[in-house]
Amino acid sequence: METFLTVMITLAVVALIGAVACIIKLWNKVEELETEKLDRLDDHIRLENELQNMGEDIMQRIDGWVASTDRRFDKLLSDFSKLNK
Repeated sequence: METFLTVMITLAVVALIGAVACIIKLWNKVEELETEKLDRLDDHIRLENELQNMGEDIMQRIDGWVASTDRRFDKLLSDFSKLNK
């Protein structure tokens, strides 16, 4: 009977150690995934900012082209008016 109890207690201790080891591995994996999640979030925010800056840059370029085109047409209209006089 004493041998049986010793074997059962030993198995329980081994099972407990195995469970603790699995919990530690799982905890490390959770920490790793949380770090990856934060990295992805930082990348997402950085990309959003870059896209916003690119959109603003494109709008400024378009505004410049429109202003340039307006000046050209104004000059053309002025020249055309001079020719008709």
